Amino acid sequence: MPLVDLSNNSAFEAYYEKGTNIWLIEHPTTGARAVWIQGQIPQQFATTADKRWEVRVHYVRALELNAARHRAKVLTAAVGLTATDRVAIIGAGFGWLQEALEERLPGIECVCVETSSWIQSVKDQTETAELDALIQAAGILPVEVGYGAAMARLNDGGNKSRRELVDEDVTTNHGRNKVKAKVKAKGVPTAFTWAVTEHTLEWLTDAEAQALDAGMHALAPNVCHLLREYDPRQASHTEPGTLSNWKWLTTPNDGVKQELLDQPWYTVDSWQALLDANSVLVGV
Repeated sequence: MPLVDLSNNSAFEAYYEKGTNIWLIEHPTTGARAVWIQGQIPQQFATTADKRWEVRVHYVRALELNAARHRAKVLTAAVGLTATDRVAIIGAGFGWLQEALEERLPGIECVCVETSSWIQSVKDQTETAELDALIQAAGILPVEVGYGAAMARLNDGGNKSRRELVDEDVTTNHGRNKVKAKVKAKGVPTAFTWAVTEHTLEWLTDAEAQALDAGMHALAPNVCHLLREYDPRQASHTEPGTLSNWKWLTTPNDGVKQELLDQPWYTVDSWQALLDANSVLVGV
């Protein structure tokens, strides 16, 4: 079983929870309220010790697509991707890395593979109701001046996923053939040039990570894993970030734990010892 249950949204909400720099601010004496979105604070609040409530979100497109653009930039530079490559993205979430790669390298062929039952169940939904609840949780009501601007900043009205998400297990020959068929259907009879994971291994046990890595090598001649790097500045903390699900090896035979205590952490180097020596590991 994975370290985290990916069959519902609770794991994603905990893992990706973050601020938006959209605030409801309240004057401490007059009670006047305003919505502040990143830029300059409204004048009447400029010198006051105001009260503030931030809109906090989780696995939503507006924030994560920008993060995917950064990962696409790092991936392209690390392995030399070009527009002629054909990439299988394993653990693709809602397919935002594919969108980012297509922006950076027009013409590149990508197939997204995602087995999370929750993602598959909501991929064709919009985020409007979800974001409305998160905005209102910060006290910004639909009648509030600034509610519309906050919603517009976080929501374009489209579906969570704009790319096909193939629900297949690439650790099996049957699953790999199904994924390969998605490329052949586009008129490209040759195999993938790269198989890539995007912050996927951290969710898995050692054995699952090894099986996934082996399956990817059977899918494409080149394999790259995008990993969250360990930050040594966090060594005194219980883990590098809240619910980051970094893998921790206690003894060679003890596997990994979900709740982390202290070093040694899995770094990019220690991942290399676990996986195929030819796998490319990129911290991002």
